[in-house]
Amino acid sequence: MNAVYLGTLCFLAGCYSALQHQIPYFAAAGVLAAALFVSGAIFYIRGSKEHGFTCIVLLFFLCLGLVSGFRAPEDAAKELAPYYGRQVQFYGKIEPESVKKHEYGTSFIAECVQIESDSEVLPYRQKIRIFTTATFEDWPTGMVWCSGRLEALSSFRNPGGFDSNSWNRVQGIGGSIRKAEVTLQPGSSGMWEYLAARNRQLRQRMTEAAGQQGALLGAMVLGGSAQIDEESRRLFTDNGLAHLLSVSGSHLVVLTGFLMLLFGRLPSRSRAILTGSCLVLYAALCGCRPPVMRALLMSLILLYGGSGAAKGNILCLSAVVMLIFKPLWLSDAGFLLSFGAAAGLIWLLPVIKSRLSCFLPLWLSEAVAVTVAAQLPVVPFMIAWFHQLPLISLLSNILLTPVLELSVLLTISAMVLDTLFGFGIFLLQVAAFLVQQVLLQAELLASLPWGRLVIGTLPGWCAVIYYFWLVVVLDLACVQFLRNKERHLLIGFLTVTLVGVLLWSKFAPQPLTAYFLDVGQGDSAVVVTPSGATAVIDTGGLKNYDTGSRIVAPFLRSIGKDKVDVLLLSHGDFDHVGGVAGLAANIGIDRIIVPPDLASEIVREVLHFSRDCVVVHPQEGQQYSLGDEGLLSVVSMPEAGSSGNDACIVAAVDYAGHKLLFPGDISTDREAQLQQLGHVEVLKVAHHGSKGISSDEFLQQIHPSVAVISAGCGNSYGHPHPETLQRLQEANATVLRTDQLGAVKIVFDDDGTKCYSYVYHKQYF
Repeated sequence: MNAVYLGTLCFLAGCYSALQHQIPYFAAAGVLAAALFVSGAIFYIRGSKEHGFTCIVLLFFLCLGLVSGFRAPEDAAKELAPYYGRQVQFYGKIEPESVKKHEYGTSFIAECVQIESDSEVLPYRQKIRIFTTATFEDWPTGMVWCSGRLEALSSFRNPGGFDSNSWNRVQGIGGSIRKAEVTLQPGSSGMWEYLAARNRQLRQRMTEAAGQQGALLGAMVLGGSAQIDEESRRLFTDNGLAHLLSVSGSHLVVLTGFLMLLFGRLPSRSRAILTGSCLVLYAALCGCRPPVMRALLMSLILLYGGSGAAKGNILCLSAVVMLIFKPLWLSDAGFLLSFGAAAGLIWLLPVIKSRLSCFLPLWLSEAVAVTVAAQLPVVPFMIAWFHQLPLISLLSNILLTPVLELSVLLTISAMVLDTLFGFGIFLLQVAAFLVQQVLLQAELLASLPWGRLVIGTLPGWCAVIYYFWLVVVLDLACVQFLRNKERHLLIGFLTVTLVGVLLWSKFAPQPLTAYFLDVGQGDSAVVVTPSGATAVIDTGGLKNYDTGSRIVAPFLRSIGKDKVDVLLLSHGDFDHVGGVAGLAANIGIDRIIVPPDLASEIVREVLHFSRDCVVVHPQEGQQYSLGDEGLLSVVSMPEAGSSGNDACIVAAVDYAGHKLLFPGDISTDREAQLQQLGHVEVLKVAHHGSKGISSDEFLQQIHPSVAVISAGCGNSYGHPHPETLQRLQEANATVLRTDQLGAVKIVFDDDGTKCYSYVYHKQYF
């Protein structure tokens, strides 16, 4: 195999081992280094200097990777942690592309030049997120003075969801200053500030001319997806088109082809230089963010890298150089997806195209081959991050991507014509119309049965087996020493192994398990019975953040669930039902149990996505099956005419002698009405542990073993209240809080009840 390829693998192994900071990874890297050194020495002794030199080169790459990984900056959050809660004065440089204006003020990220607390200069030079209630007539740029209370970055700690801690780690953001007093430092704006301002002006122009479709086109053409609505984001993800929601390599390839055609009458050398210059200028306009630069680099490699072998060498060396510069990109989703797709187009495309051309027309074989070659290498990453595979993505990419790329070209042309000559908006409106049609078709495709396959969480070693299987199936050069019989046997063995692991993860027996999700100041719990039945009690709800689509649905996919047997909404407060629409848009719902006074539009939102869903207005004492032995019981219904927190359904889940009680937000008056409940193993504490909840009499009646409190970290209500915590402790209940522990997992098995925190026991989720 090519020494550059092997060297890159050694570099990646070394860099990854150093970034993990764990003894097993160091030991593995040490064993590999020793093996390479000994092998090189043996080859030299036996006179095979060429092989010996190759081993030394590989050892060099391994050591280079280790050094690069060790050079990664310290976790910014850990660096700032000792100073959280202190008043600080901050001086830094605003990142222009990070500025966002909100109804309540302005937010941005600034790179630290100096930060002080009590006249002490803190040893910190990474980034901080700033929130201020101040509004600015123009967008803030340049240097800024801030003062305020330094706080930890807030995040939701749940399986399957967006890992904001990892993202902040890669970006080097260590903390935040909320309600900061901000003073902009006067001074001249630089080139980056000018380009960022121009970027914002173009986005605003697109949105004004084409509405929400204009915002979508702005994300595709100029990068960033903060303004995209949740429905469009979902449709792109379900159709395997999420990579097009920002400046992607495919956009740049199409743009390059268009520019080469536009400059077709120029000499080839001039045409190439002019095209490359336009691409660089375009990347600068998009902010030169890492994803944009990676897309630019990948496009230039694919277009100008020469032969397949030369492109492969350049790709590998580019990855090494970029990781030496920024080793933390090795854990960045955008980096891995862009390099994985480029690798597929270099190494897999010729093989796949030649095989498909045997039974498909040439034009169709090329279209299918490009899509398949770009997606096959990133399948393990898609499963690891999204826990599902959009099976419809092949058809969606073939049918919809050309239209989207045409929309991108029309949008770029419109912006150029509008900037230079004052017209061209009609092209943007044509592009917006095309995007609207794409969204309609995407919704149709996403609704097809088996449009996506929810897989759940698989062991990491499955990725190694998958890549080996892929290499053998495509009969790449590195395995062509295998005879046909050996190759077929190996393919069969690897396929059976992968399918077996997938089936085991889906159907393996498991004990009764309850999850209490970290949805901030709200409630959401999931109960899974040994037979696989799934009940969701409430969905949380936050302003400006869809807990249903971003927390509850990704969590359910992470445990391999693509539908909910029963969804119970305790009452109509937004912090309990705000995520219903997002959940229904992503996960099927068989039955929804709602109180009588729940707003009808909430039910309509569910039925819009789950048309076969059965809507139930229950009676007190009714029970609903959860598999073989499980029951979801309506313990108490609100009295007619009740409102507020007392308009709650009180529910319980019973299974094989285990009982979990979900009282919603009921008051102590409703608690006093609950009689003959018996021992409750797990109590979800009512109303986030507010003052007066869980009275002594109530706790003496149910004797909870575990009490779970769902509350937002640092919430303004002071939940949970110290008096409530004191009563729970006096009742000998183990208190678990989502604001401290993240998502909580409780397992009921033959060895007793086990409790896990996602913050401290992530490996058990």
